[in-house]
Amino acid sequence: MAMAHFSKKSSQQRQLYSTDMEDFHVEICSTININGLEERSLVHELRATIFGRNYDEACENETRLLVGEIVGYKLFNHVGGLLIYADEVDQDLSLAISWLQEQKFENVEFALRKGCLYLSKVEIRPSWQSKVPVLKTVATYLQHTIMEGLVFCRPMPFPKPESQKEVDLKSFRLRQYWSKLGLNSYDSEHNILWEPEWSCPDWLLGQRQLS
Repeated sequence: MAMAHFSKKSSQQRQLYSTDMEDFHVEICSTININGLEERSLVHELRATIFGRNYDEACENETRLLVGEIVGYKLFNHVGGLLIYADEVDQDLSLAISWLQEQKFENVEFALRKGCLYLSKVEIRPSWQSKVPVLKTVATYLQHTIMEGLVFCRPMPFPKPESQKEVDLKSFRLRQYWSKLGLNSYDSEHNILWEPEWSCPDWLLGQRQLS
């Protein structure tokens, strides 16, 4: 909305300046239904806003610029209850929990006792793509929502009218991208990436906190 107060020329100048900034932040909000006892014992929605800040010394004014969004679900309790909840809320979440139900490793039950995290969406606005340290941003989000524990996601590009070959190629690139964050285990049948006990990769240690 603030852009509406600038002329076309000054707006372009401001955008060129702002996309070069390195001052990015993640603001995390947990959504919990206070009246839904069963719901809040199963799922906490963790939505994060990624934003940058610009400070104009001449005007002594700080501007907050929306960069993107991360959506995740902290899952608790037992898979059966989660499936019933997810079927009513979100198809993508339902498919993810169905995958969780099929897993044999013991980590799943343990993870659900202390809470595991399903990453539903990481979206960067087109004008900011390739200009934001996305891996550091997601690592910061993970550190502050789960620290250590089961993290999983479906590395799917946003649905567009593309050929299956193009979708497969994008999914492959996304798998490579997520593997840099430590999500290395892959189920090719369901296109699920996971890490039973996630921890920030060594190359990100000391850099995962955004200033």
